[in-house]
Amino acid sequence: MITVIDNFLPEHDFRFIQYALLGSNIPWRQSTIVGPDCQNSNLPNNYNFQLIHIFLDAKNQEEMINKNTFNYIKPIIEKINPSEWYRIKMNLNPCTSEIFEHGMHIDNPSTRDDAFTAVYYVNDNDGYTIFQNGQKIENMANRLVVFPANLYHSGTSCTNNYARIVLNFNFYKKNNIEGIK
Repeated sequence: MITVIDNFLPEHDFRFIQYALLGSNIPWRQSTIVGPDCQNSNLPNNYNFQLIHIFLDAKNQEEMINKNTFNYIKPIIEKINPSEWYRIKMNLNPCTSEIFEHGMHIDNPSTRDDAFTAVYYVNDNDGYTIFQNGQKIENMANRLVVFPANLYHSGTSCTNNYARIVLNFNFYKKNNIEGIK
């Protein structure tokens, strides 16, 4: 089940997060978009890069938290309120001349029933998230999309803004996802 929550945060929290994340205090690093696990990508090799920032990574044996930037996203973290985090990452995909789908993938290969992925849209643009069943969720600032972690999905580039910026939350939540609202 895919849950879409528009106006996820109150306006003042959203504006704070957007200002902080679009500012110059984020230490970005370059990464590829399409890896060997992506399926059906139409992304040309010369566009196969993005900037990423890791806020939290518990995939490895020692949990890593970026203490310098973690507080920027605290309102989202508190509202999601998971039982356990897997990873929190931000992606910045630069504008392209046409929209490219990055390829179907899952963020967390867990087989647990309580594993979820959430995508939070930081800015408005004409990009989207598409699911293997063809359902397309348009990019809209302050929108949160939550779905089971085993659901294949793909992000895209955008053409009408300098970049598409999203936060990816991978987590475990035992109680109902509807409680995130």
